[in-house]
Amino acid sequence: MHASAIARADSWAVIPVGIGEAPSRALSVAATSAATLETSGATVFQAAQLTHRVENEVSQPFSPAPAELVARLDQLEHDLAVAVAQRRHAEILSATRGLFDELRPHLAAIHRSDDASADLSNLCGYRVFAAQAADRSGEAAARECFELVPRFSPDRGLHRPEVLELVARVGGALPGAIVVESSPDDPPNCTVRVNGVRVGQSPGARVAVPAGAYAVQLECRSEPGRVHRIQVGTGDVSVRVRASLDAALVSRPVSLVYGSSSALSSLPGDVAELGRAVGADRVLAVVEGPSGVALRAFAVSDSGPARQLRESTLAPGSDDARIRASVAALAGAGRPGTAADSRGSISPVGPILLGIGGASLLAGVIVFGVTVAENDALLAMCVEGVCPTSARPHAQSVETLGLAADITLIGGAVVAATGLALTLLLRDGPAEDSPVAIGCGPTGCGVELRGSF
Repeated sequence: MHASAIARADSWAVIPVGIGEAPSRALSVAATSAATLETSGATVFQAAQLTHRVENEVSQPFSPAPAELVARLDQLEHDLAVAVAQRRHAEILSATRGLFDELRPHLAAIHRSDDASADLSNLCGYRVFAAQAADRSGEAAARECFELVPRFSPDRGLHRPEVLELVARVGGALPGAIVVESSPDDPPNCTVRVNGVRVGQSPGARVAVPAGAYAVQLECRSEPGRVHRIQVGTGDVSVRVRASLDAALVSRPVSLVYGSSSALSSLPGDVAELGRAVGADRVLAVVEGPSGVALRAFAVSDSGPARQLRESTLAPGSDDARIRASVAALAGAGRPGTAADSRGSISPVGPILLGIGGASLLAGVIVFGVTVAENDALLAMCVEGVCPTSARPHAQSVETLGLAADITLIGGAVVAATGLALTLLLRDGPAEDSPVAIGCGPTGCGVELRGSF
């Protein structure tokens, strides 16, 4: 028997969930739920805190580039094409430096437009040419271009051969790389973008880059994906992106919106990712559907999907009192040692075995009493330890009764002890949570009981 300590789970994230449209009723239910959990002594991540953690630890919403910035990018590309022909190197370096700094936060959006992306690539080529001609710093300019435009490849019909040669040499010696992987249950062939540039498809893509900051997106639909910000040094950096979470996640306020009821099957995996990212032990999903609002409590582990503890459905029009009662029960389900233990209610197996064992013990006591009485009668038939031949059947009867008493008492004690242990440890619930394991191997069979004391 192994006793294991169970950590008290008291950190909750409350997440509204909508199906087909953004949740509305679920938002108010979530607010009441969070307040109820706080009164129970749990730590609850507030809405603003959740948003901050999600956008810093998970992803940020996609936002389009300012139209004015895109227009300046287009105009500068035309202006500097003339400056290149006139070898106005200082002007090229000055103009591109300022614009590149402005463009960095918007690269994920800039490269979604073929025209804007081509303008930026051309400006990069112009800068490499000017840097190399001005002070022989073309390699540094080329590395910056690979940061702004992953897999940078200047237009061979527009840029000079020495620029193309320099860019190819720098691109072949980039010190770092980004490896983007999708979740195992995400669909294949989703588009992988780095700083807005298509670099491959799921389930995995790799792109060599210089050191710097990058935006990673995984897109399984036509809509832009959420943006994952990463920092790359001199080695490979792996990024795991869960496409179902990115497609459903809204971070202001934090909520999940699924396109259909069938997509809700991703909820355990999605809330697990969110819970781990924000540091929550438990997640309460407030699911708003056509038939009403359901409260689903999940336990978050270090890996894999979250395990659902309990679920409670609120009747239409449920008031705050009903919501608080349901949440209190679910909170108990997530906190070991409370009346609504997450392991579920007591299983009937233990009490049944305890009753059988108790009955066997009682029967054993009765048989033992009869055995003692019969043995006394047998002794009365014997004189100084010598018994007549006629007493032999009586002696055999006493021996049989004694054996039966031993078997009944010992067997009853074993069954009763097992029943008591199962009553204390065994709970109804998912099979993977059972504290009892029974199995057989080459050397025999055994029972393992796991619990906390």
